[in-house]
Amino acid sequence: MNIDEIIHWLKEMQGPAMSEAELYCAGSCYGTGELAYSSPEDYALYEAINALEQLKEYQHLEELIGIPLKDLTEILRQQIPDCCQHPKKAIVLTDGDVDQWREYKTFEEDDRLIKLPCKVGDKIYSIYRCFDDGVQELIVKGIHMHSYTPTKTILYIEFESDDQRCCGKLRAEELGRTLFLAKGEAEEKLKELRCNND
Repeated sequence: MNIDEIIHWLKEMQGPAMSEAELYCAGSCYGTGELAYSSPEDYALYEAINALEQLKEYQHLEELIGIPLKDLTEILRQQIPDCCQHPKKAIVLTDGDVDQWREYKTFEEDDRLIKLPCKVGDKIYSIYRCFDDGVQELIVKGIHMHSYTPTKTILYIEFESDDQRCCGKLRAEELGRTLFLAKGEAEEKLKELRCNND
């Protein structure tokens, strides 16, 4: 059975659409305007017939271009750059998400949004006072702000080593100088400092 035969068979099963007079008198109908039916089954048949007629158009397109639509889709997909095939920014936002985003934007505009360089539990790497000992792995135990004057606030990172022999806090501005978020960066900086000391 081809698509035309299926469409014909469904149309034979389907009851007629309701006239304007029938629509006026009917208590309920399915569909709208000229496409209103007295039963949900007839309206469902109308939807199925409509879908099959659209599918038939796609088959004509396949015949016209000589390439199956599945293959054509793959050819077109290959022309899309990798970064656009699964965009990270293509997400659905709820009303709550939008409200939260607006609140963040307001905080940012008012200079009240603080972007922390790390979080409690992260590993950081120190070369502070241990040029001969190498890089020391530490765990962030806390992040604190201290306001010394109305215009000067300093962010501190509190840390501790796994063996708890080394603990303390340093200013967050030490990141990139004596504190690092990646071990490789700390090793590189230590190597640079050792070369300057020689």
